[in-house]
Amino acid sequence: MRRSPSILGPTASLVVLTVGSVFLAVALLVSAWQSVDDLRGGTVSAEVVDILWNDSGSRNYTVRFTTGAGVACESRINSGSNPPPRAIQVGGQSQVRHRRSDPCSAVRETSEPAPWFGTAVSAVLFVGWLFAARSAWRRRRAATASA
Repeated sequence: MRRSPSILGPTASLVVLTVGSVFLAVALLVSAWQSVDDLRGGTVSAEVVDILWNDSGSRNYTVRFTTGAGVACESRINSGSNPPPRAIQVGGQSQVRHRRSDPCSAVRETSEPAPWFGTAVSAVLFVGWLFAARSAWRRRRAATASA
């Protein structure tokens, strides 16, 4: 079976796939670190300080809480354009999840899913990219062997 000619030569394809592999490996490591950091964080009850509704219907509210380590934080949470139907009022309580390394800025509602989905997507892309790099490496070896 004859392959169609590539726009890039075998060496250029290998370089592009190697750079892409490094980029996706870094993305996978960062995503995995954020997921582990979220897992190591904590869930706390926070006081709702302020609520804002954007023109798009997105609900943003500010919460004030203290982490298990005693760090006092105030953070803004975006509930999205279609927030879950639950009562949140100023002075009320909301359960929030914070990361361990940066508890005051990396805060999410407990109803939001954990960031594992991004890690899974990064892993699938990385493995697929490695298969493509392996294929390019084989084509390059075959091209140099036949020359």
